[in-house]
Parts: sequence; structure tokens; C-alpha cells
Amino acid sequence: MLDLLPRVRMAQIEELRHMIEVRRLYSLGIGLTDAHLIASVFLNPPTLLWTRDKKLRKVGEALGIHAKLP
Repeated sequence: MLDLLPRVRMAQIEELRHMIEVRRLYSLGIGLTDAHLIASVFLNPPTLLWTRDKKLRKVGEALGIHAKLP
């Protein structure tokens, strides 16, 4: 069933580094994997970030890309 889910384009490392610098995602308590998720969301509108991770959710909300959880 996972194969039936829509696929999104993953950010390349150059895009990821650029996004971290431009959006100042350093020193926010998120790791490289979280930053990669955020970058991929920006590359695939209207995709939104859906997470229960508190720090990642806070960054997603600040960037306007966090989906509301039920």
C-alpha cells in the first residue's frame, strides 16, 4: 500500500544547504533529517508537513508549512 502513496521530489544536498542558510534553520533544535523534510515540502507545493515532533512542528509553523493534526 505504501507504493500507492503519492511521491514527492526530495531535495538534493545543494538545495538543502541553500535552504538551511536562507531560512536560517540552524540552532533551532532540528537535525539534518528534519531540515531535509522541510526542504522537500517547499519543493512540492501544496504539500504540508505533518508531525508530532514538537521542535519540528514549531519550525514548520513558523515557516507556514505545518498541517494541523486531528
